Order: sequence, then structure tokens, then C-alpha cells
Amino acid sequence: MRELQGKVAVVTGAASGIGNALAQQWVREGMKVALADWDAHALRAATLELSSQGADVLSCLTDVSDYGSMQALADTVFHRYGHVHLLCNNAGILGPESTRLWELPDQEWDRVLGVNFRGVIYGLRAFLPRMLGSADEGHIVTTASMGSFSANSFLPCYIGSKHAVLSLCETLRMQLEQLGSKVRSSVLCPGYTRTSLVSRERGLSGEAHGAGAFDNLLARAGIPREAMDPRETASLVAEAVRTAKFWIIPNPQSRTRIAARFQEILDAARD
Repeated sequence: MRELQGKVAVVTGAASGIGNALAQQWVREGMKVALADWDAHALRAATLELSSQGADVLSCLTDVSDYGSMQALADTVFHRYGHVHLLCNNAGILGPESTRLWELPDQEWDRVLGVNFRGVIYGLRAFLPRMLGSADEGHIVTTASMGSFSANSFLPCYIGSKHAVLSLCETLRMQLEQLGSKVRSSVLCPGYTRTSLVSRERGLSGEAHGAGAFDNLLARAGIPREAMDPRETASLVAEAVRTAKFWIIPNPQSRTRIAARFQEILDAARD
């Protein structure tokens, strides 16, 4: 989808972090943008910021874990604009920090899987049929994670959900290709990015607010902290949409982590 000017984008989790950077990117590209988020205050601030720049934006308070809410989002956007050309299934939460996944209560698994996994399914269910029915080109970008490739011991709900999202995206790509559809798809697998993902509202139980929260978490886990600016990530996503690129892996250090995991698997396969 090389031409973005004048087209319509929908971004979930658009009030902060990568989602907000994506919304800003699409506005710079001359697109009309529907911002969806569950944080009413942050959503209002993000919408005001973009609309003050003269952008055509639509603010939609949305719970991606609830299909009715996602269907209402789709109905609202299609009623306002008539089309959706770009869907960014981006909303996500970290969930609880834990070293014992078998002790986590059902409500924690349900909460994280509801947003991170079912939120993607609900986005596809609410938007994709109408996108497929259009004569226009379309694109779907789904935010997975570097956690989709490499596990850790301290965010079991998050890691499990993001592995599932990656598999879902690969299946989606195959099925769209089998249909011969004009809708393409990409999976975004960011590494450490400076966002507000870590807060009580956004999903890490007991973690303090503040820009250093994720730094502290990674330090306890011994993970390198080469952070990317979400605006850099958004720019790479725009390039991938224009070139119909499936894999979007923005962080330079990700290559080493991916290679280490798959080398272990390949070595085991030879044995």
C-alpha cells in the first residue's frame, strides 16, 4: 500500500508508547486516524494533540478484550470514514511479574490473554471482513514482541500471549495469500522500547509509575537495555506497510537473541 495520503488508519493502544507514535506517523503521512484506547484521560490528550495540528482524528474509548467494544469501534470508524485501509492491532499489557507461572490465578491469565491475544482476534473479526470486501488495498499491522522469540522467567503471561500472537500473524499471512487478497499483513516485534507499558493501569502488578520502571525490571532480569525511541519504530512500520514487508524487527540487538534461540533448536534437531 504505497500511497497513504488520504487513507484511513485505526490504531489500538493509541494513547501512548508505540501506538501513539504510530498514530502520529499516520497523521504525518496525511491519513485520517481513529485512536482507540481504554485510558480515557490519555486518549483525550493524544486526540487533542493531533487535532490541534489540523489532523482528521477520531477518538474511541475501547476495550480490545471485549468483542462488543471492538465491534462498536469498527462500526464507528466505518460510519465516519466509510473505509479502513490500515488496522494496527497494537494494544498490549505486560501482566504480573512472577517466577512461578503455575501459581498465577486464572484472572491474571485471562486479563493478559484478553488484551494481548483475544484483542488481536477481535480486531480481525471486527474489521477484516469489511476490509476484504473493499476494492481498495489494505494492510494489518499486529504488534507482537521480541518476547515472541525468546522466553524469560519473569513475565510468563506476557511471553505466552506474544508467542501466540506471532503464530496467529503467520497464519493470517498465509490465509490472506491463499485468498489472493489485496489486504497484506505485518507483524511488529519490538525489543526494548521507551514506552509507558509498565504502570498499574497498563498491566504490571505492583510496579511503580515512572520512566524508570521498565529499566528496573530489566536490570533485575539481567537483560540489556538498549532502548529504541517509539518514533523510530513507527517510521520502520510505515516503510513496511509501503513495501508489504511481513517481518518488522526494529531493534538492532534483536538479531543476536533470535539467532541464539534458533541455533539451540537447530542443534537439538541435528542430535
